[in-house]
Amino acid sequence: MAVAVLFFILFSTLYIIKNADHDCTGDGCPICEQIETCENNLYGFHLAVKTFAAAIFIPALYVLAVKPIHTFLFSEMLVSLKVKLSN
Repeated sequence: MAVAVLFFILFSTLYIIKNADHDCTGDGCPICEQIETCENNLYGFHLAVKTFAAAIFIPALYVLAVKPIHTFLFSEMLVSLKVKLSN
């Protein structure tokens, strides 16, 4: 899967670079349409990467920052465990 993604990114970018200064035939130019398709696909991939990064970052933030604070503030105490201290 990673090889396919790298192949997609590499060849889409190379196609855009190679054909950026082509002789455009005007409206409905097939090369311009293909460049636009490549740009849209790369933009969609960009959004997918951002979404994946957020999906990883938010749970990691909870585990690394919020959970230790919550554990520290609401740790078990003798009263919450209903321990009677009788001598």
